[in-house]
Amino acid sequence: MSLDTWEHPARWRIHEWAEYGLDQGLDATLAEIDAQSWSDGRTGCIDESMASFNSDEAWIARVLAAEGHTVIALPRSLREGVKSADASVSGLLTEFKTYSGISSKCLSNKVVCGLRQADRVVVRVTAGLGDPTEVRQVFDSRVRASGRGRMRGLKFIGDDFHFEWGSWNRHVCDPSSDTVAREPGAQSICCVGRNDSAAAVKSFSPAST
Repeated sequence: MSLDTWEHPARWRIHEWAEYGLDQGLDATLAEIDAQSWSDGRTGCIDESMASFNSDEAWIARVLAAEGHTVIALPRSLREGVKSADASVSGLLTEFKTYSGISSKCLSNKVVCGLRQADRVVVRVTAGLGDPTEVRQVFDSRVRASGRGRMRGLKFIGDDFHFEWGSWNRHVCDPSSDTVAREPGAQSICCVGRNDSAAAVKSFSPAST
């Protein structure tokens, strides 16, 4: 089943946010749309009825949809100084980034840039800095730094790794868990808490490239 936010009666709040920078009621509207997708059995959808993803963003969206998230492309705000997230992921404003270089510092800076638009960031890490161990070190560093900032969720996704921290969706992952790590080649991801004890396991189908 598909999801068409354009048909939702409260879509005007998304337009007010994009055109005028008015975010009153935006979070509630996105949460309502997500709750409706669950009640209608339309989870794991990608909705581009209000905006379109570029190719890198679409890759991320496919991965998230395969996890069971409802991913909605959001229009860019026309107002200067207004945060403008790329997507709603399970009702939560999220910024998508892609990194293909070889610098750990630059990868970390991608997260900083993403946080200027939303409290949750997903970074696709492509060829270049592709060693999962090195990527995990950057990921852990950003998670540790989250205590000094406002980051509420972070994902690093590559062809053979998937690291996740924070609050994303109570329907998809146990809210008590803090970190998710998908081992290379695995067909599932494991939600891991602060003590590295497994909290939940859910199926994962890698997105097509």
